[in-house]
Amino acid sequence: MPNIPAKLAADFVTTWGDKMLANETATSLTCTEVNVLAEMLHALGADPDNVKAWLETHAEADGAEERTLHE
Repeated sequence: MPNIPAKLAADFVTTWGDKMLANETATSLTCTEVNVLAEMLHALGADPDNVKAWLETHAEADGAEERTLHE
């Protein structure tokens, strides 16, 4: 696993760990994409509420059969 520089990790969390961005774009991502993004944000210490926003916003647009992919 590569070592992620602290500034890069902080910039990633600041940029992608944003509820407004999640609300505007999460439905454009695939289930896999949003899950990996949420995992990365969580691993880098993003606010758990912001991580949850990505998953919940994306799941709202999912069909019933896809909703279990984000639990």
